[in-house]
Amino acid sequence: RWRSAVARTKLIPCRQWALRRRVLQATHAGSEGAVKEEAVADDPCTLVSEARNRALAELAIVSIVCGCLAATSFPPCCMLLRDSLADSTREALQADATQFIQNAFTVTILLFALVGGQTFNFLFQRQEQLYKATYAEVAETRALMEQLSLLSASRGGPLGGV
Repeated sequence: RWRSAVARTKLIPCRQWALRRRVLQATHAGSEGAVKEEAVADDPCTLVSEARNRALAELAIVSIVCGCLAATSFPPCCMLLRDSLADSTREALQADATQFIQNAFTVTILLFALVGGQTFNFLFQRQEQLYKATYAEVAETRALMEQLSLLSASRGGPLGGV
């Protein structure tokens, strides 16, 4: 019964974790307390929600700090930029509104390109980590299957020919 429940679970989503916990508790009736503690400690729903809350807290802190820093540093930066421009450039920008709009669009496109590049970099790094983790799991599973076949062959069990 336990083997069929585990065979149905591929990545053990949250809904199937409760089924696995019940099967483990039924299998190990003598040590119910240990099974309950182990199931609660390894519960993926709890782990995922804790990781999500931690990530949101870190993101909120970083966002608030960056927003406050940007709000306080933007006016002085604008004044420095205005003072660094030549008089003819300032007059051209004041007289021609289309030049200002064109520059504003260029800056917006540049910022969007930078944010998009960082986002794709982050996503590709996560995909690489996923592939490496999957490869490690498959390699470990393969090693365990080889050990199982060697152990079964040495004992003369039913899996001796695997």
